[in-house]
Amino acid sequence: MLSLVRREVRFLAKEIICYHTNRSHVALRPNMISLADGFRALGCAVTECDLDNRADTDACYTRLLSDGNTIAFTVGNNDLGMVLHDENGAPYYPYDAIDTPHVSVMLDVPYNPCVTGFDTPCRHHIATLLDRHVAPILPLAWPKKRMAGIFLPLGGTQALAEEQVFSAARPYDVVVSSVFPKGEAWPRRRWHEEGLPAAACSILDEAADRLELEPKNSWDGVLDVLATRGFSSDAFKRRMLPYLPLMQRYIKQYRRLKAVEFLVRAGITPDVFGDGWEGVPFADGLRLHGPVPYEEMLAIMGKAKVVYQDNAEFANGAHDRVFTAMLNGAVVVSEESTYLAEAFENGKDIVLFDWKTGAGRVAESVPALIADETLRLSFALRAYGKAKAHHTWQNRAARIVEAVELLYGV
Repeated sequence: MLSLVRREVRFLAKEIICYHTNRSHVALRPNMISLADGFRALGCAVTECDLDNRADTDACYTRLLSDGNTIAFTVGNNDLGMVLHDENGAPYYPYDAIDTPHVSVMLDVPYNPCVTGFDTPCRHHIATLLDRHVAPILPLAWPKKRMAGIFLPLGGTQALAEEQVFSAARPYDVVVSSVFPKGEAWPRRRWHEEGLPAAACSILDEAADRLELEPKNSWDGVLDVLATRGFSSDAFKRRMLPYLPLMQRYIKQYRRLKAVEFLVRAGITPDVFGDGWEGVPFADGLRLHGPVPYEEMLAIMGKAKVVYQDNAEFANGAHDRVFTAMLNGAVVVSEESTYLAEAFENGKDIVLFDWKTGAGRVAESVPALIADETLRLSFALRAYGKAKAHHTWQNRAARIVEAVELLYGV
C-alpha cells in the first residue's frame, strides 16, 4: 500500500508545517498529527507546530515570515495557524502578506458558524469540504476572496494493532457516538423565534418538511424549494445563506434523534457515548455512558460489533467515524449518503438506511449483524479493506499534496 502511494505522489523538495492544538475540539491535535504522519509516509519533510507552546509557535512563524521559500505549504484545522495576535491582543493575518499556500482542513460545512477560516484573509487558500455539494457556497458567501474548495472527508484512525482488528473481543453490540443538546426533548424550528421575514420562514418550513424524508443537506434542501418558486438566481441563494445555520441545527438534531429512535423501536439498546441524551423521550431505552475522551472513544469502536451513526449534514460526504469504525473492525450502519453509497456496497460492507424506510431497514439488519458472527465478519472484512486502501489520513495527505502541486506548482 505504502509503495503504491509513494509512486503516485512526488516527493516535496520543501517542508510542510502542520499546526495543531488541544484547544476547542478534542480531535484537533490527534487528527492533525495523523495527517502529519501521512505526509511523512509520502516522503515529505514535516514540522509540527504546537500552537499551545509559545516558543514552538514563535519559531514556526519566524521561519514562515523570514524564510518562506523553504516551506511548501502549511495546514491546520479551520483557521488554526491563520490568525496571530499582537501584544495588545489585536488580530493580524500573516497569510494576507505572504505567498505561502495554506490548507484549512475544515471540520464542518461552510454555513456552520462554529467553523472559522473560510473568511480569514489568505492569498493562497485551499479549504477542504466534507460534502461534495457545498463548493458553490464559497463564491456566494465570500465573493472577494480567492479560495479553492476541494471535497475531502476526514481520514479514519486505526487504534487497534493490525493483528487485533479481527481478534479483539467486542462486548458492545451497538455503539452510538454523538451529542444531543442538553435540556431538549425534541428539536425546534427556531427560525420562527428569530424574527425572520415570513417568506424566509415559509421556504425554511418547506425545506424542513422535505429534509425530514429526503437524504439531502440543508443547502440542497433550500435550493430545491427556491427552484420550485423560480428563485434560482444567486441573489436569492445569497439571501438564504444566513438562515442555513438554523436549518442545519434543526435537521441535524431531528435526524440524530430519529436514527436512534429506530434502534429503540426495534428493541435494541445501544450504548450511547456523548452528552444530552438523558432528556430525549426514549432515554430509558438507551445505555448512557456520557462523554468520554477521544482516545477512549477510538478504543470503544474497537470493541463494538456495530457503530451506528447519522451523517451530521454530510449527505454527499462522510463523517470520519465511518472510516474509523471500519479501520477498527466494526460494521457501520449509517444514514444514507450518496458518497458512501459509491465508496461502499450497501448490504455487503455497509448498511445504509433512508428516512422513509429506515425503521424497517434498521430492525432487519442490526439484529442480524449482532447475532450472526459470520455475517458481521463478512461485512467488517470487506469494509476494512476498502477503508485501509482509500480512507486513511495518508490517503488524505496524498490528495492535499496533489491539490497544492496542481494549483501552486510546489
